[in-house]
Amino acid sequence: MLIINGMAWESPQYTVNQVKKAGSLYIDSSAEFSERLKSLDVINNWRASHQYPLNIITDGLRKKSYKIEPKRLVAQRIKRLPAIEAKLKKESMKLNQMQDIGGCRVVFSDIDSVHELVKNYKRYNPQTKESDYLSKPRSSGYRGIHLIHKYHSDKQMQSAYNGLQIEMQIRTLKQHIWATAVETVGFFIDQPLKQAQGDKNWQRFFALMSCVIARQEGCALVPETPHNHDELVVEIKKYNNKLGALGNLLMYGRAVKITQEGAIKGKHYFLMQLDSKGRRMTIHSYPKESAAAAQDAYQRAEQSAPDDENVLLVSADSFAALKKAYPNYFHDTQKFVTLLSVFLNVDQCYFSRLHFFANYHAYE
Repeated sequence: MLIINGMAWESPQYTVNQVKKAGSLYIDSSAEFSERLKSLDVINNWRASHQYPLNIITDGLRKKSYKIEPKRLVAQRIKRLPAIEAKLKKESMKLNQMQDIGGCRVVFSDIDSVHELVKNYKRYNPQTKESDYLSKPRSSGYRGIHLIHKYHSDKQMQSAYNGLQIEMQIRTLKQHIWATAVETVGFFIDQPLKQAQGDKNWQRFFALMSCVIARQEGCALVPETPHNHDELVVEIKKYNNKLGALGNLLMYGRAVKITQEGAIKGKHYFLMQLDSKGRRMTIHSYPKESAAAAQDAYQRAEQSAPDDENVLLVSADSFAALKKAYPNYFHDTQKFVTLLSVFLNVDQCYFSRLHFFANYHAYE
């Protein structure tokens, strides 16, 4: 634990080889339970150690993005243990190579702001690693730009974090709305749509809707989606009818009850426990100077959580900013529903009836 500017921060306590070995051991189903438990101590220290560089890089993101668009949204999070485990298994990646254990996000209102911020970062650091999912969207429809930063400081104490990688996601509000809807539907149908797996009809529907947004923003279209507007309309109508997409999205957006533990005003870290079976979320909040306490609570909650509960630790300037920056955690699909209804030219009477039935079924 290091004390920097009066605040306590976890620091790396293990070598890179120990971290690599811990990651491999944790996903080895043949390993002894006691050995996997020991590996968890290494993994949790490695995760928590990303909090300090994440804070520094996110503060820089806030300042740079504010100059472009003062009302942009900025937030950050440490990657969840189940997400780390899934990535280690799926991508055969070593834990020490994972670039998104610490991640921050900025959401702009338009595509020009996205390109301006990326240009600014690459101008001052040409070595910044970039994944451009705007010029080359994924076949799933995922779009946005990711920048990978390696933390570096010449100060002796902070140098303990040198080399740790932080991922920055830069996207527009419409891209953000789309990603939120994908995660929300995936949660309720219990399928990994975010990883481009699961129900093929929902996958196709979201790829088509991403194409709609790409056309509106003047960006490259999603692979294997119609280039013709009329064909796009016909196919989206087909999948909307087959899936009952509008009605289901409205219902999903109102199906989770939220309980706040204590005051949230002026807080910076938010520990959220989402019970998928009971469709309830409990939120505990911590002030900015209590990063270590929030991280400790996060690890304890993860270890004690049942299989059907997701535990998340994120930070934002306020609770209101958190809900806007991470609407997927609140299953807020309203903006996506509006985008879809406008595209399909759904009449207002029909839209109002959908609202009524979504509310009725969500709370009966």
